[in-house]
Amino acid sequence: AGSEEKFVELMNAKIQELGLTGTKFVNASGLHNKNHYSTAQDIAVITKAAMDNETCREVLTATKYTTSKTVTARLTTA
Repeated sequence: AGSEEKFVELMNAKIQELGLTGTKFVNASGLHNKNHYSTAQDIAVITKAAMDNETCREVLTATKYTTSKTVTARLTTA
């Protein structure tokens, strides 16, 4: 999406596509914001949609995830 703002736009577009009216996202983290809200029913629909997506289902049901070693980069300033 390029930025959190654009990602939130995609999140809100998806809830509209799902026909949900009790949810509005203002950030991607879920951190408290008075304008960020959802109903239990909407969360259930969002969860079902996520589980219907093969990639999301794989990630959400993983019991273990291993990554490769992180390489430390050096920042050189002029």
